[in-house]
This record gives sequence, C-alpha cells and structure tokens, in this order.
Amino acid sequence: MSNGWYYAHDAKKIGPYSPQQLRELADAGTILATDTVWKEGVTQGVRASRVKNLFAPIAAAASLPSALDEGEMPTLAALVPYVKEAIAAETIPASAPPVLVAENAVSALKAKAAAPSSPTKAPSKGRAVAIRGADIVSQDGTQAKYRMKCVTCGHHDSSCHALTITNKTFKKSFFCPKCRKRREVSIQCQLR
Repeated sequence: MSNGWYYAHDAKKIGPYSPQQLRELADAGTILATDTVWKEGVTQGVRASRVKNLFAPIAAAASLPSALDEGEMPTLAALVPYVKEAIAAETIPASAPPVLVAENAVSALKAKAAAPSSPTKAPSKGRAVAIRGADIVSQDGTQAKYRMKCVTCGHHDSSCHALTITNKTFKKSFFCPKCRKRREVSIQCQLR
C-alpha cells in the first residue's frame, strides 16, 4: 500500500491503514491524540493531534489525554471560553484543526490554574478603648472582649462579651443587679 498510514500506541506499531480507516479508528477512540502517526515512507511520525482532520471536532477535545497534570479532563463547556478567547486574540486561527484548538484551550486552562491567585488583603488591625461602663479584657486587633461594669457602684458583670473592631463607637446598656438600674456602656474602636 503506497499511501498506508501507521500509528504507534503503547510502543506498538500498528498498520498500514488507509486515510479513511485511520479516521474511523480515531473516531472510535482506538487512536488517541497522544499516539504517534506517520505515513509510509516517512522515517519519523508526528503526534496524532497534529494530523489535520484526523479527529472530529467534539471527539478531538474528548479524546485529549489529561494535559492537566491532575489527571482529570476538563469538560468541553469549561474549554469554550478559552477557545473563543484564543480565536479572538488570533493566537490560533479559527480554521485550525479542532485538536489544536482544544489543546490550546487546555493549555490556557492549565495556565490559569497554575497562576497564583491575587493575594488577599490582611485585615486591618485596630484598637478598642473602653470609654464608659466597660473593662477591656483582651483584644487582638480584629476583635475585643470586654466586661460591663457599673460606674456608680463598681459591680462587674460576670459574662464576657466580644465585638469586632471597626471605625465606630459601640453603645450598649446592661442592667446592674446591685443598683437595680440600667447602665450605659461605650467602647470606642479605631482601625489603624
């Protein structure tokens, strides 16, 4: 056969096949995009994904091995934005073989996954100061713990309360069991 085609899968040479038979094998999933394909008389083969019109458009992307090192194949829906972006940016022509388009999209998806995400801004540190009717027990720059106290009789509430430090003054009231009156609490918070 003068125009016979061969392919190698798992280091095993298989062929010769006609161009139509080779396409049928690719459509059936027997030939993968990573297999090597060559024509009779050629000493060195090429990757099957580079052979023009060997894979059908949907089968091409579905038959791609995991280009992502994690071992999981991205869905076609996940690749669509990257394909559109690559064609719009003219990094690949719209008439490119589907496998090349899909490989380009997988590469873009892989690059996005490997790119470091934008660093999150550390929360601002602040300080809480008791103005009236409270004692600050502890604070770490983002939260403060306090106990309420009566400014008249000096009674300290047994429970501890917490607040998030922001740029504002917190006002609260509590009932003093010793004076039997409602007392006001003010805590000023300020971020640095």
